[in-house]
Amino acid sequence: MPDHIVAIAGQQGALKEGPHGTAWFGHRDADGQFTGMEMRGPDYKGFSTGGIGKRLFGFRADGGEAPVTRLVVTEAAIDALSFAALDRFQQGTLYTSTGGGMSQRAK
Repeated sequence: MPDHIVAIAGQQGALKEGPHGTAWFGHRDADGQFTGMEMRGPDYKGFSTGGIGKRLFGFRADGGEAPVTRLVVTEAAIDALSFAALDRFQQGTLYTSTGGGMSQRAK
């Protein structure tokens, strides 16, 4: 994963480093409120308990400065980051993931 993509996702609050080599990917609702986190590591994957459930992980190539003209939806947050790297991080693109599926409350 290119350092600049990890840095931009971190600056937008979409990615944090967790314990034991895990990455924590923040999910937010339509209002931008934090709802929980998708957690991935060498030996673990799951979603946080205690939040209000899966919504969408997302980050922007341009930090939100340009209007969204393109939407990329993946299953896992790591896939969204990987696609952004292969996609050369196009301006106006919102890279998102469902974390396998949104919670019942999101419907």
